Amino acid sequence: MRLPWIIMVLALWPGFAAGAEPVWPEVVQGHHLTPQLAEKYALTEAVHQVSNYLQQLEPPLLEWKPTEEYVKEKLLKGRGAPGPDMSIDAAQPAKTWIIKLKPPDLTEFRRLNQEALELRWQKERTIQAQDRLTVAGWGFLAVTTLLAAAASYVWVLARKSKPRNTRNTRKKGPKGPGPPSRHSLTCFLLFLLFFVCFVCFVV
Repeated sequence: MRLPWIIMVLALWPGFAAGAEPVWPEVVQGHHLTPQLAEKYALTEAVHQVSNYLQQLEPPLLEWKPTEEYVKEKLLKGRGAPGPDMSIDAAQPAKTWIIKLKPPDLTEFRRLNQEALELRWQKERTIQAQDRLTVAGWGFLAVTTLLAAAASYVWVLARKSKPRNTRNTRKKGPKGPGPPSRHSLTCFLLFLLFFVCFVCFVV
């Protein structure tokens, strides 16, 4: 009978249901054959541990990736100091370099993560806009080519359909302008469609 009460107490215990908070790397060590290389590897290890800390937060910060320059300028407490040698190899023991990090600024980390997220969205929108513009350009070129071919064909038909002998019509006296021919209306509609496509492409 005590088991349900134990489960309820554990569920309501702070931090149990949500999981333990990640541990901030206050001290980081680097090991190599020389102190200079050990210092470099300590900085690289600090970047790796800070990245893991950001990924384990709730919610996790996945967009922004800390760099060695950022860790060196913003998070380090001084340059660091050499530590005790490690006997990895009996012939040449490895040197140790120890660095300490400042307490984490979660507000700054979230701001940098939001900026990185917005930058990624902006790049994606730019790429999508360029793709749409490319497709629209090819579509406009195809439509323009078809309209030009259709207009040329209608113009050729209109030229062939004109009467060759116009002497009799001139003798009968002047007449008012007749109704537009079917070919003229077709040319006008094609020109209007071409103009609409051009305006849509530019806008």
